[in-house]
Amino acid sequence: MSEALYLRDPDGNGVELYWDHPKEQWPRTPDGGLAMFTRALDLDALLKEK
Repeated sequence: MSEALYLRDPDGNGVELYWDHPKEQWPRTPDGGLAMFTRALDLDALLKEK
């Protein structure tokens, strides 16, 4: 449904970069519910996107 990066600046302030995927791309269970999970972001794949 979404991805987020959590960073700290040199002063220790938290910064969140957050973006939603289009609803059509949300992961679904076989019965149509949302398949929610938390996993590490693939930074290499993200950097390769245009």
